[in-house]
Amino acid sequence: MATRLDQIAPSPHGDDGQRGVVPPGGRNFKWDLLVPVVIHPVKVAIVEAMTRLEIPLSAVEIQRMLEDPDDTSTSLLSYHMRILAKCGAIKRTGSRFVRGAEQTFYFLAPAMTAGTDGSVADGRP
Repeated sequence: MATRLDQIAPSPHGDDGQRGVVPPGGRNFKWDLLVPVVIHPVKVAIVEAMTRLEIPLSAVEIQRMLEDPDDTSTSLLSYHMRILAKCGAIKRTGSRFVRGAEQTFYFLAPAMTAGTDGSVADGRP
């Protein structure tokens, strides 16, 4: 089962102010060291595309936006979008059938977008 991003809270035990999950033993995991190693560039591209356009997007639309669309398949984009949705970073807003295939649209989860003043975005689709 994937951990939802909204379940991760600042640790009262860490002396360095890093965000993390505090296990029962009270030790804070150094997420800032792990994340750059395990984060996938396709997930970064998806979030960046959604941040720029601020509209629901499908894997096909994101693929068209990529610098070299032939390097990333729509199935790979769809896979990473489902993972991002499972952990709560994006949410499914709808779907439509195009030439016999279902095209699914996602939007950044409001809790994941904050304005420069720290306010959370309104509940867009």
